[in-house]
Amino acid sequence: MLKRLPYTRLILFGAFLLMAAETAPVYAQIPMEVPPPPMAEGRTPDEELKRLTKALKLTEQQRAHILPVLRERSEAIDRLFGDKSVPMRERFPKILELIDRSNATIRMILDGPQQKKFDKMVTNEKKRQETGPDDGPPPGDMPPPPPQ
Repeated sequence: MLKRLPYTRLILFGAFLLMAAETAPVYAQIPMEVPPPPMAEGRTPDEELKRLTKALKLTEQQRAHILPVLRERSEAIDRLFGDKSVPMRERFPKILELIDRSNATIRMILDGPQQKKFDKMVTNEKKRQETGPDDGPPPGDMPPPPPQ
C-alpha cells in the first residue's frame, strides 16, 4: 500500500496538469483589464442629466443640449482608458481636462442663476475628490468611533 502512494500522487498531479492545459486557452481569452470607471459617482450620462435637471431645474431645450455633451465626455473617457499607449499616470490629468472642458460647455448652456449653482456644484465635487468622502456616519450599522 505504501508503494502505491507515490503513483497516486503522480496520477493526480498529471490530471491536474491536464485540466490546467485544457482550461488555459479559455482563461487567455478573458480580458484582465480593469473596466474604465463610469462617470462621477457611478452615473451614466442619462443619470447625470437627471441629477443636473433636478438640481438646476433644466428646461427641455437645455437637457437636449447637455445630454450630447455628457455622452461625448463619457465616450472620450472610455476611449482614454482603453488606450494602452497612454500611461496610466497620464490618463487622469487628461480626464480632468475633459471634465473641465465639458463643464465649460455645459455652463454656457445655463442661465445666470443656474451657472452660479453649477459652479458651486463643480467646486464641491473638486473639494470632495481632493479630500475624500465627508465625515458622515460610518457605513452600515456600525456605531461611530469613540471620541479621542
